[in-house]
Amino acid sequence: MKKVNIFPTPIYEFHNSDIDNDDIVEKLSKETLREHTALSSLEDLHTKEGYEDLFLWFDECLDKIHKEMRYDCDKITITSSWCNKQYAQSGMYHSPHKHTMSMLSGVYYCTHGAPTCFQDPVTQRTEAQIEVLQHDFTPFEYIEAVPGKLIIFPSWMYHSTTRSVEEVDRWSIAFNTFPDGKINYNIARDSVCLLYTSPSPRDVEESRMP
Repeated sequence: MKKVNIFPTPIYEFHNSDIDNDDIVEKLSKETLREHTALSSLEDLHTKEGYEDLFLWFDECLDKIHKEMRYDCDKITITSSWCNKQYAQSGMYHSPHKHTMSMLSGVYYCTHGAPTCFQDPVTQRTEAQIEVLQHDFTPFEYIEAVPGKLIIFPSWMYHSTTRSVEEVDRWSIAFNTFPDGKINYNIARDSVCLLYTSPSPRDVEESRMP
């Protein structure tokens, strides 16, 4: 028997042990947060002082995905970013959602806490008129929150978190992206787009170089 997995959905995972997450959390604790089922900040973190090194690393990770997937665009640029907080043992959570107006989205874990839950995108699997249930199958996958871990995934994927039951506040940073520069320039001449987003942390850093 040969088993072939078709149309897989890649989620990329990166780790950085050099980041001072305690320092990041201290900065995040001074941000203005709004409450929903959890707490989220109001301003774009990638445009603010104090987070430059973190977002430069995010840019490097996006560059690796850009090369791996051979996307026909100049680069993938972070266009919005924010932090999320769930109080310890509060039952706070993020309800299932996707990120509109974005190509790839990322979640960086500053602390331990509730895992991120991804919903199976092949909805036909669980919406069939005749469904024969499978042992050990669930339409959800869970990614543990570990300090220093960054996950990047297609923005159309529905995701959420479980409720916070841990003894520590859960802090994370999320971001959205857009393709930047000349898009589809080398592959589909009838679908070419020139799109230049606002400066990324990397662009700002390079502009300061002599």
